[in-house]
Amino acid sequence: MDKEFADLLESAGAWKKAHSGTRELSAAFSFAEDGLVRVEAGKHSFTYRLKPLSALYATVRSGGRSLDEQLPLLHTIEAAIKRFYLARRELTDAGVIRALDQLSLKPETQSQDPLVTAISLDLRLQLSLGEYSREEVRSAVRRVLRSAERHKALAGQRGYLDFICQHVPG
Repeated sequence: MDKEFADLLESAGAWKKAHSGTRELSAAFSFAEDGLVRVEAGKHSFTYRLKPLSALYATVRSGGRSLDEQLPLLHTIEAAIKRFYLARRELTDAGVIRALDQLSLKPETQSQDPLVTAISLDLRLQLSLGEYSREEVRSAVRRVLRSAERHKALAGQRGYLDFICQHVPG
């Protein structure tokens, strides 16, 4: 977690109380090069450079996380893939699988693959706001990778991409 970023969001009033009593982030994010993010929260806005993934990992937890606790990471990865695909329709499941395979080995990798870069940027934002270890990130990437492989095998070269376009919000 990035305490400095969290404090900036707090001072900008980006957190709102939800109906359930929990807090929800109420801000719009737009990304620029190499982790530069513009945050719009009500009348406040600021620009911040997200820290690299390697600086954001939490310490390893014993026992791991439940699926419910992993959902924010899974959604982050799949939403990044969906946005990328909607902007670049030539993407196929094979390209997604290659990118996820790279990230599953070393999530903080610097890659020339623009999909890897897009997923990494979204992971940097997610880890700036939450506590996840490197192993938890790798586990979430591997879970999405298995899903992409399964959907490709069942439904062809864009089976996974079609699936997330139908089922992943955002």
